[in-house]
Parts: sequence; structure tokens; C-alpha cells
Amino acid sequence: MTRIILIASLFITACNSPAKTDTVSENAITDTSITDDTYIATTPIPIAGCYAWAVNKDTATMKLEASGSMVKGSLLYDWSEKDRNSGMINGVIKDSLILANYTFEAEGMTSVREVVFKISGASLLEGFGDVNAEGDTVKFKNRAELQFMNDRPFEKIECK
Repeated sequence: MTRIILIASLFITACNSPAKTDTVSENAITDTSITDDTYIATTPIPIAGCYAWAVNKDTATMKLEASGSMVKGSLLYDWSEKDRNSGMINGVIKDSLILANYTFEAEGMTSVREVVFKISGASLLEGFGDVNAEGDTVKFKNRAELQFMNDRPFEKIECK
């Protein structure tokens, strides 16, 4: 009987504990410098690993390495009706976002495109918005106005 009372007490205490909430601000990304290594993630986020998505015949895969607030890795988009592009990403984790430059090869040319991924559990949601092109580099006009692709999340997968 004492054992039942002890278990019930532990259960009630656990149920009444306040839930932990994430106080990360998603609109706190107004800086334009992506590779500034002074950014520090506000919470330890285990993002290293492999990710992928597939929609119809289009696929994308990404492999990330993280060290402190820095992140780097490879990214491949394989479009069924267009040329594929593959390259490297290099950036930082700031709050719940990965801010990076994606240097890739497509159609025989090397280009740079700013990419932003929202960390959502074990998934990464790619951000899209209006861009400016400067030479071979494309950057977002305003990161605070990005829309994140909930219908095409990069899901964490086992690395091969």
C-alpha cells in the first residue's frame, strides 16, 4: 500500500511541474552577416546528421556537422525537370535558425545563395522570400519576412 501511495505522489508531482517552454524568438534575425562566428545558439540543438525530403520526383538531401554555433555540410537538390545542384553550406545557428551560405554548382557555374532553415524538432524547414542578386550571390531582402516550407520538411534520416 505504501508503494502505491509513493508512486501516486510521484505521478502527481510530475504532472503538476511547469512545462518547459522555448523562449526563442523567430524574428530576431535582422543581421545581414551570415558567417559571423559571434552568434551562439540559445539552446543546445542536436542538428548534426543527415536530412532529406522527397516530393513526387524531386528530392533533396543534406548532411550537417555542427561545432558550437557553427554549422557546415553538404546540400543536394535533385529536381526531376531541372538541373540538379549540389554544394556546401557554411553558416551559424542563431536561436532556432540555421543561417548559411550555400555555394553550389549548377549548369557549369558556381553560385552562392543564402539559405535559412528553421529548426523544428527533428526537422528543418527551409525559408523562402524575396531576394536580391549581387553578381553570383543571392541574398534575402528581409529575413524577418521569410516563409518556412511546412509541406516540404527536411526530415532527419540515418546517414549512409
